[in-house]
Amino acid sequence: MHTLIHACQALAREDRALPFALYSAVHAQHLRNVTIAKPLLVVVLSGSKALGYAEPLTCRAGDFALLANNATLSVRNLPEAGDYLALLIEFEFADFAPPTPHQPAPALPSVPSQSSPAPRYVHGTVEPLLHTALLQFVQWSACAPAALWPLRRQELLQLLAVSGYPAVSQLCLPPSLSQRVYAVLGAEPRQTPDAATLAAQLAMSEATLRRRLSAEGTNLQTLKDNAKLSRALHLLQTGFAPIGQIAEQCGYHSQSRFTEKFKQHFGLTPTALRRTRLRETG
Repeated sequence: MHTLIHACQALAREDRALPFALYSAVHAQHLRNVTIAKPLLVVVLSGSKALGYAEPLTCRAGDFALLANNATLSVRNLPEAGDYLALLIEFEFADFAPPTPHQPAPALPSVPSQSSPAPRYVHGTVEPLLHTALLQFVQWSACAPAALWPLRRQELLQLLAVSGYPAVSQLCLPPSLSQRVYAVLGAEPRQTPDAATLAAQLAMSEATLRRRLSAEGTNLQTLKDNAKLSRALHLLQTGFAPIGQIAEQCGYHSQSRFTEKFKQHFGLTPTALRRTRLRETG
């Protein structure tokens, strides 16, 4: 895994958009209410990760987990004999779609329909072939245009499907209305549209939007808050920008208000989370 770790770290230090993220910690992180808005591949490079499903899932160094969307989880990132490091690759819903004449990649193998619910994740060990594919994915990111990112994500899904994990085709759940709203809000958390604008984007009336969100057990303000805070969490996990700057980037005019909302949602303050990524000196 050392080659993959070095490749991830080298690119993560550069100020550029990438089709992956590298999360790290030197002290244990305990987070609640972490939203999995899109299918997410987590590869634990060192340390371990515990995910709070009904039956908890633990991923140790050298494990991967492909998580289905539409989940909110408690998460523990635990350094063990070194730092905690994880490679994260978020998939788009279109990555699971059947091929078209313009994208002739083979379709994901189908899984026979069963009465049991769709799986919440696929968990396994990073075997040599997957390790090589992940390394190529990361290294290729240094030069490939963003327009080609979907093709390489689809290649990873194909590889998992033919490597004994055919259930990957079931991990992209149809997005609910709240997920669609969340995706729009998360695209630019600093400037969130009002209800009327959002309803127009989704081709429905404002009253219908509010009614359908209520039926799903949420509301527009909650989704706005979650989108802002999820973006803030990502920025805190991947960089060291001042917390006030992160608050502003996520649409908060007051750092104290941002800190209050962040702690209320995730269970710790941004400063406390930042400390888990800093080595003690002196």
